[in-house]
Amino acid sequence: MIKLYKLVVIDLDGTLLNDDEIVSNTSVEIISSLIDRGILFTYATARAYSSAKKATEPLCFQLPVATYNGAIIVDPVSGDILEYSTINKSSIFQQIDQLLEFSICPLVYSLNNGKESVSWKKTQGNECNGIIDFIGSRNSDIIFHQSYSATELLSGELFYIATVGNLETVNKCKSIFEHISDLSYCVQEDAYKNGLFWFEAFSVDATKDKSIKKLKRYAKADRVISFGDNINDIAMLQASDYSIAVGNAFPELIKIADFVTGTNKQDGVAQWLLKNANVPKIYKS
Repeated sequence: MIKLYKLVVIDLDGTLLNDDEIVSNTSVEIISSLIDRGILFTYATARAYSSAKKATEPLCFQLPVATYNGAIIVDPVSGDILEYSTINKSSIFQQIDQLLEFSICPLVYSLNNGKESVSWKKTQGNECNGIIDFIGSRNSDIIFHQSYSATELLSGELFYIATVGNLETVNKCKSIFEHISDLSYCVQEDAYKNGLFWFEAFSVDATKDKSIKKLKRYAKADRVISFGDNINDIAMLQASDYSIAVGNAFPELIKIADFVTGTNKQDGVAQWLLKNANVPKIYKS
């Protein structure tokens, strides 16, 4: 039997969340019982905290969580931002201008007086429809602000840039941003809509593998076991002491994972933990 490590870090979309974007009753029951037994749980997600909190509401996370792929670490008890990694505005101004020239509509996330906000600029391109649909589907504490220039888009302390569209669009974004040395980026398919892709850019200090180190420090843990499904989870799995891919994960993750469990529809995370947590005493500092 594989020992559970001190800290369990779980990706949300496509991993812990099912295709209805919720934690199933079975997973809630199993994971809640394991939390009661002393297993240390947290998550690392590309979502904003307000969206992640709503999706995981039945579970009472106590340890800091990583949001926006690790760009912001949040205390789930108080809702306070514990730390964040910003993007150098001067290094991306030209790239934002290029996106607008190509009629690509970016979402620019920033902190203004400690509050998260999202700026966006409507373009004439069809890809902007995906952004507008995304904005319309959000019911969160984040303020969405329509901007009218690249300068206005880049107001506040920037920490995350994203856009959504077809593969050609996001690859165009990749070609525009990939040469910026202090920026990390990710291109991945949407967890719920086939053929829809996301481009996400953030500070080199804000990747999921680096967030693992931060979460370990907050949890006072010395080892980590992580679960994931998508391309942006590769670095996190590689940085963990033990890595698990859910059955619906991309082949790249399955190839590097130490173990493959059931799919997100089959409560793969919870079932694996239940099977492997049958020890007399759970590790806890």
